[in-house]
Amino acid sequence: MVIGRYPQISLKEARLEGAKARALIADGIDPKKQQQRSRQEALAREANLFGPLAIKWLLIKENELAPSTVRKHRSRLQKYLLPHLGQTPIKELTRRQILSVGETIQATGALHEAHRVLRLCKQILEYATWNDLLNYNIAYGLTKGLATAKTVHRAAPLTDAELRSVLLAIKRNQCSPQVDACLQLVPHLFMSPIDIAHGEWTDVDLEAKTWSFSRKKSGVPTITPLTDHVVFHLRPMRNLYPESDWVFPSPNNASKPISPGSLNAALRRCGVKKNEATIHGFRATARTLLVEQFGYRQDIVEQQISHTVRDPNGRAYNRTMFLKERREMLETWSTYLTSHFSTTLLTSAA
Repeated sequence: MVIGRYPQISLKEARLEGAKARALIADGIDPKKQQQRSRQEALAREANLFGPLAIKWLLIKENELAPSTVRKHRSRLQKYLLPHLGQTPIKELTRRQILSVGETIQATGALHEAHRVLRLCKQILEYATWNDLLNYNIAYGLTKGLATAKTVHRAAPLTDAELRSVLLAIKRNQCSPQVDACLQLVPHLFMSPIDIAHGEWTDVDLEAKTWSFSRKKSGVPTITPLTDHVVFHLRPMRNLYPESDWVFPSPNNASKPISPGSLNAALRRCGVKKNEATIHGFRATARTLLVEQFGYRQDIVEQQISHTVRDPNGRAYNRTMFLKERREMLETWSTYLTSHFSTTLLTSAA
């Protein structure tokens, strides 16, 4: 029976282990088999620690989730969960341990983040239950132990005066041509910021005036009509970086797209405050005004915003549903944004 190698194992330690082995033999136990079992149990415990399990779960999810989501999961694991729970066997985890992580984050004032971290832990332990490593998911319902996270709606201009102020600020903005063009087109498009910023030319048909893409967050295929105004401003972008695959390539590296965060940053540089408007908030502006002021049907507007809309039988509408109606609606909206405020914008600029 091999006890270890000298000098890593001293003579004194070897004698002690030898004595333990002889004691096992006296009890009718094979010390070599006992040693193998101990090693296997140690390996099993290590494999079933929360940390390795969480990393394995994230590697699997990399093929399913958007890269930005994977980065956020990895960041939360490394910052919150692994330091506190990483070396704990999942079968020894307690609800109190997990909740304590959330309470620590909550104490810093990051309430929404605390809820997200506990939900992430729940997903990891759910994976463990699917693989018969746990009998049930002890993380279920733990967010109820935290204070309720209040939803703060993104600021969205909803009156003529508010829209006028924001559009004027955007028109005065001077930054890179890519960010500037994207920022000016955002109010005309109902796409999410990441779908706009990461748009590829292979998805855009300027002749047919359509933009077809799969939503970055859900992967759902979507198609949106493009108005004459949007097409007019997209054509110069095609000539700006003809070798780039991206509609709005990064000013620093044309092989990469601009980041959604750069759009909100540009909006702030325009002088628009966070409580006045956000990039995502323009979707709420369009949704509210098109229904309440222009009288368009809610389901048509929601379909354009890329929300999942279902028919009376519960089936999700396909991506081409209401395409004709949405094209007419978008032209109306684009005309409203350009002509309704054009005189004021020109006068104010002068």
